[in-house]
Amino acid sequence: MIKLKKILLTRYEMALSHSSPQDQIRQRRLYLADSEERLKRLLEQKLTSAKHQVALYAEELKGLSPLYKLQGGYAYVADDAGNNIKSIDQLKKGQRLTLTLKDGQADVVVQDVASKR
Repeated sequence: MIKLKKILLTRYEMALSHSSPQDQIRQRRLYLADSEERLKRLLEQKLTSAKHQVALYAEELKGLSPLYKLQGGYAYVADDAGNNIKSIDQLKKGQRLTLTLKDGQADVVVQDVASKR
Protein backbone atom coordinates (compact mmCIF):
# COMPACT_ATOMS: atom_id res chain seq x y z
CA MET A 1 0.00 0.00 0.00
CA ILE A 2 2.83 2.39 0.84
CA LYS A 3 4.55 1.44 -2.41
CA LEU A 4 1.39 2.35 -4.35
CA LYS A 5 1.17 5.69 -2.54
CA LYS A 6 4.83 6.43 -3.42
CA ILE A 7 4.15 5.68 -7.08
CA LEU A 8 1.10 7.94 -7.02
CA LEU A 9 3.11 10.64 -5.24
CA THR A 10 5.82 10.42 -7.93
CA ARG A 11 3.19 10.75 -10.69
CA TYR A 12 1.62 13.75 -8.98
CA GLU A 13 5.03 15.39 -8.58
CA MET A 14 5.77 14.88 -12.27
CA ALA A 15 2.36 16.20 -13.29
CA LEU A 16 2.81 19.19 -11.01
CA SER A 17 6.30 19.90 -12.34
CA HIS A 18 4.95 19.79 -15.93
CA SER A 19 2.21 22.22 -15.10
CA SER A 20 4.50 24.71 -13.39
CA PRO A 21 4.60 28.21 -14.94
CA GLN A 22 8.29 27.81 -15.85
CA ASP A 23 7.62 24.54 -17.67
CA GLN A 24 4.64 26.01 -19.50
CA ILE A 25 6.74 28.99 -20.58
CA ARG A 26 9.49 26.64 -21.77
CA GLN A 27 7.00 24.54 -23.73
CA ARG A 28 5.45 27.62 -25.33
CA ARG A 29 8.88 28.95 -26.29
CA LEU A 30 9.70 25.65 -27.97
CA TYR A 31 6.36 25.71 -29.77
CA LEU A 32 6.95 29.30 -30.94
CA ALA A 33 10.48 28.50 -32.11
CA ASP A 34 9.16 25.54 -34.09
CA SER A 35 6.35 27.63 -35.54
CA GLU A 36 8.82 30.33 -36.53
CA GLU A 37 10.98 27.79 -38.38
CA ARG A 38 7.97 26.36 -40.21
CA LEU A 39 6.82 29.87 -41.15
CA LYS A 40 10.28 30.77 -42.49
CA ARG A 41 10.38 27.60 -44.59
CA LEU A 42 6.91 28.24 -46.00
CA LEU A 43 7.76 31.85 -46.81
CA GLU A 44 10.96 30.79 -48.58
CA GLN A 45 9.02 28.22 -50.60
CA LYS A 46 6.39 30.82 -51.53
CA LEU A 47 9.07 33.35 -52.47
CA THR A 48 10.92 30.83 -54.63
CA SER A 49 7.69 29.87 -56.36
CA ALA A 50 6.76 33.52 -56.93
CA LYS A 51 10.22 34.30 -58.37
CA HIS A 52 9.89 31.37 -60.74
CA GLN A 53 6.43 32.53 -61.84
CA VAL A 54 7.69 36.09 -62.41
CA ALA A 55 10.55 34.73 -64.55
CA LEU A 56 8.05 32.76 -66.65
CA TYR A 57 5.85 35.83 -67.10
CA ALA A 58 8.88 37.94 -68.04
CA GLU A 59 9.84 35.46 -70.77
CA GLU A 60 6.27 35.40 -72.04
CA LEU A 61 6.14 39.20 -72.15
CA LYS A 62 9.52 39.30 -73.85
CA GLY A 63 8.13 37.13 -76.64
CA LEU A 64 5.16 39.47 -77.05
CA SER A 65 7.23 42.65 -77.00
CA PRO A 66 7.28 44.61 -80.27
CA LEU A 67 10.76 45.91 -79.37
CA TYR A 68 12.04 42.35 -79.06
CA LYS A 69 10.63 41.57 -82.50
CA LEU A 70 12.38 44.63 -83.93
CA GLN A 71 15.70 43.45 -82.49
CA GLY A 72 15.26 40.25 -84.47
CA GLY A 73 15.43 42.18 -87.76
CA TYR A 74 11.75 42.89 -88.21
CA ALA A 75 10.25 46.32 -88.91
CA TYR A 76 6.99 48.04 -88.01
CA VAL A 77 5.45 49.53 -91.14
CA ALA A 78 2.95 52.40 -90.94
CA ASP A 79 1.30 54.67 -93.51
CA ASP A 80 1.18 58.49 -93.28
CA ALA A 81 -1.88 58.29 -90.98
CA GLY A 82 0.01 55.97 -88.60
CA ASN A 83 -2.02 52.88 -89.51
CA ASN A 84 -0.17 49.57 -89.30
CA ILE A 85 0.47 47.98 -92.69
CA LYS A 86 0.00 44.22 -92.43
CA SER A 87 -0.59 43.16 -96.03
CA ILE A 88 0.61 43.91 -99.53
CA ASP A 89 -3.05 44.68 -100.34
CA GLN A 90 -2.78 47.86 -98.25
CA LEU A 91 0.00 49.28 -100.45
CA LYS A 92 -0.13 51.47 -103.55
CA LYS A 93 2.64 52.64 -105.83
CA GLY A 94 3.96 56.03 -104.66
CA GLN A 95 2.55 55.62 -101.13
CA ARG A 96 4.69 57.07 -98.34
CA LEU A 97 5.47 54.75 -95.42
CA THR A 98 7.40 54.90 -92.17
CA LEU A 99 9.55 51.91 -91.22
CA THR A 100 10.40 51.60 -87.54
CA LEU A 101 13.45 49.45 -86.87
CA LYS A 102 15.27 48.61 -83.64
CA ASP A 103 17.52 51.68 -83.83
CA GLY A 104 15.40 54.27 -85.64
CA GLN A 105 12.92 55.13 -88.37
CA ALA A 106 13.05 55.53 -92.13
CA ASP A 107 10.56 57.26 -94.44
CA VAL A 108 10.16 55.37 -97.71
CA VAL A 109 8.11 55.53 -100.88
CA VAL A 110 6.61 52.40 -102.48
CA GLN A 111 8.20 51.92 -105.93
CA ASP A 112 6.34 48.81 -106.97
CA VAL A 113 3.74 46.41 -105.51
CA ALA A 114 3.93 42.70 -106.35
CA SER A 115 1.69 40.11 -104.70
CA LYS A 116 2.72 36.46 -104.22
CA ARG A 117 -0.72 35.29 -105.27
